[in-house]
Amino acid sequence: MRKLLYLLLLFITLSCKGKKEEINSQELVKDSIQEAETLWISEDIGIQKAFVWNDTITRKDDALFAYGTNMELPKLLSKTGEFKPLNDQINSDFKTMMDEVKTNPKTNPDAYHKVQYTYYLKDSIITIKIEDLHAYHLSEATSEFYIYHYDIKNNKLLNTTEMFGVLGLSQVPILSAFAEQCSLPPDYSDPLFNTEWFDQVKWKNLNLLKFYQNEKQQIVLIYPVIENGIEAEMLLE
Repeated sequence: MRKLLYLLLLFITLSCKGKKEEINSQELVKDSIQEAETLWISEDIGIQKAFVWNDTITRKDDALFAYGTNMELPKLLSKTGEFKPLNDQINSDFKTMMDEVKTNPKTNPDAYHKVQYTYYLKDSIITIKIEDLHAYHLSEATSEFYIYHYDIKNNKLLNTTEMFGVLGLSQVPILSAFAEQCSLPPDYSDPLFNTEWFDQVKWKNLNLLKFYQNEKQQIVLIYPVIENGIEAEMLLE
């Protein structure tokens, strides 16, 4: 009887030990996944997905269209801490949107919402572009863009005027080239951009202009389209 009891206790002990080792193994895998989610773009600078929401459903009557929300927002970090001004600004700009997504991610079977980001690193300046895209079934998608220029060395956000100074850009030739390029074909003289916005940028507030340098160091300007107020991108040539 004692021998049987001893064997039973030994079996229970080994079983518990096995379960404990299995749980620890799962925790290690989880930690490894979390660490891998940080993309280190330089020796000290990393980007992490601070908010991820993917909740879409394919329409029964159209297999090519899925409605719902696909949203990713970034967080900049270093091996010694976080870049609070940038991360706080992104969180502030998208807080309402994140709250709405959590509450009603797919209320309209005709609507698809996607938020995605890209980054461009040049010396100690990182630019993050976030595109907020809305698409409706059988309609063309529209976008709004958020541009963040961040001085990593000095831990501060830069506006357009400050970025022009950092890159050595001059306002007059940039805006003149934009006005010339962003127009209808040669037979027409009407611009494709909102002229009221352009006048504000040109004469009163350059910071209303959104722009970035792409991976080829080319200037890309973002402007409100004259027809419906949506935003579009234009590569400056």
